[in-house]
Amino acid sequence: MGKLEDRSKKKSRKSGLKRAILQTVAAVGLISLAVMAPNTPKIIPRSLLSKIFDRPRSSRNVAISKLLAEGLLVRENHNGISLLRITNKGRGYLSQEQRRHTIEKPKRWDGKWRLVIFDIKEPRRKTRDALRAELKAVGFRMLQDSVWIYPYACEEYVALLKADLHVGKDILYLIVDELENERFLREQFDLNT
Repeated sequence: MGKLEDRSKKKSRKSGLKRAILQTVAAVGLISLAVMAPNTPKIIPRSLLSKIFDRPRSSRNVAISKLLAEGLLVRENHNGISLLRITNKGRGYLSQEQRRHTIEKPKRWDGKWRLVIFDIKEPRRKTRDALRAELKAVGFRMLQDSVWIYPYACEEYVALLKADLHVGKDILYLIVDELENERFLREQFDLNT
């Protein structure tokens, strides 16, 4: 296997471990670092922690250190016991990961365009910028400042995005059969239909 493939696999494993640790801490609330050790009595079912325990202890420790450094987890002391707690930033990261996994690209494009149109006023500029960044990260293309397009069904993704950003009434989801001068979009999305 080539170097690029190896690096890609390693990155996927790391993000999977990161997500597993965050999901575990989020599910439990506060979790002792001792619970992360494989030989301790299990308070949490093995199925929930299997992605964590299948990795070497050093990998878990590095992942936890990175999560702490990124501000996704915080360490707290309760009665002399060191515990991990997920932060709001960590919950946001998990929501973002969950949303991104809701879009499935079919083998064939159905010939319909999905448009997201929003009108978020200036006082909520951070929310508007976060929405644009999220749409871009998933693969949407900007047609105009507040009009974004995507070729695949993504209604569930948009619904989750509306809920997470608290902008339900400010975003419209449209399905469009035809679009004027769509050839350049077909090229941008590499659609051969």
